[in-house]
Amino acid sequence: MGLFSEIAEDFSNVYKNDPAISSRIELFFNYPGVWAIFWYRISSRLYQSGFKSFARFLMGVNQIFTNIDIHPGATIGRRVFIDHGFGVVIG
Repeated sequence: MGLFSEIAEDFSNVYKNDPAISSRIELFFNYPGVWAIFWYRISSRLYQSGFKSFARFLMGVNQIFTNIDIHPGATIGRRVFIDHGFGVVIG
């Protein structure tokens, strides 16, 4: 599965399965867990491609904006959803 397909699946999964969400727009403003996974997916691909320093930089930016720390070397499967992720550390 490609990067953009994974990201689209993550966003779609939250929209379909979270009963608290009322619109797709809400995903972009009220769900930091979705953004943490979004940036993880990108940084993970960079990390696997040998761009480890830049991947770690993106991890740090992600951590600042979402307060969710996901190491780019961590293995996370499909359709993951972090709800109420304040302070979550993975990897």
